[in-house]
Amino acid sequence: SRQLGNRVITAFNMHPQGKPDLRTNLYYVETDDMGKTWRTADGTTVQTPMIDKHCAALIRDFEAEGRMVYMKDINFDHDGHPVILVVTSGDHKPGPESGPRIWTIVHWMGDRWEFSEVTRSPHNYDMGSLYIEEDGTWRIIGPTEPGPQLHGTGGEMALWLSKDQGKTWRKERDITHNSSLNHTYARRPVNAHRDFYAFWADGNPDQMSESRIYFTNQAGDKTFVLPYDMKEDFAVPKPLQSSLIGAEQETAPIFEMQDLFESVRIAIITVATYGTVLAFAKSWRLLRCSEDGGKTWTPVQEVGQDSGGSAIVDENSGDVIVFGARNPH
Repeated sequence: SRQLGNRVITAFNMHPQGKPDLRTNLYYVETDDMGKTWRTADGTTVQTPMIDKHCAALIRDFEAEGRMVYMKDINFDHDGHPVILVVTSGDHKPGPESGPRIWTIVHWMGDRWEFSEVTRSPHNYDMGSLYIEEDGTWRIIGPTEPGPQLHGTGGEMALWLSKDQGKTWRKERDITHNSSLNHTYARRPVNAHRDFYAFWADGNPDQMSESRIYFTNQAGDKTFVLPYDMKEDFAVPKPLQSSLIGAEQETAPIFEMQDLFESVRIAIITVATYGTVLAFAKSWRLLRCSEDGGKTWTPVQEVGQDSGGSAIVDENSGDVIVFGARNPH
């Protein structure tokens, strides 16, 4: 469901013969009076409870087509019209025999529903989210790519974009790849921030496994994982190296710029065997030291004379050797 002003919209499927494994047909209703009355997209009033599977809320009779329907997300276009994201398939059972599994956009055009294919993926429960943005970009983040557990729920996360209101789509990038566990259920946070645009979990759908929580930014080019063991109320998420996703995580390099000296040139930096970072300037005349990996620094101290040169560390003795050249003229 989704809310805009006083309107609440919702789309849903049904379980034929009450069988929970079977999900088919696509329905839509909305309300603007806190659920007292419900209407279809064209304004037709729908009586509740809805017990007739061919009631006015029915968008498409997928049951008659022999297709299953799995709900993924719902949103509003810029005109306030509903847009639904579903995956349809040939059966509820996993495996290629139940394909194709088609990611489908269902868009109310004001007088009719239009259906557009986004892509295809291996499982009915490959869950993603739909974003419709102010600049007209439509975006999907979801596990559309095959994962290591090929016929299980989920796969590798990808980012898809549309510039023509969902009629055509292109894959912008793979968000994860070379994972050891499948990713799925990418969720859109309410009022999502561009740096926290989707979050999900991984796991092995074929057996009990560890499961981690991930999130990515709007561009899908910065993905983070939460620590598996949270020992405090707060913890810092780790940026991912894609080749290690789902395995033992390592932190990707993060570069920060700091101003250590003013109006100087010929900078030199080295690390002593005991871990102290030594930053020289004006060749080796000025020095600042850090004992915490560059987070904090000592005041500038003058230790030599201006000259072109460098600094090296004797790994046997631990001595720091600074050498340079002097122009005798």
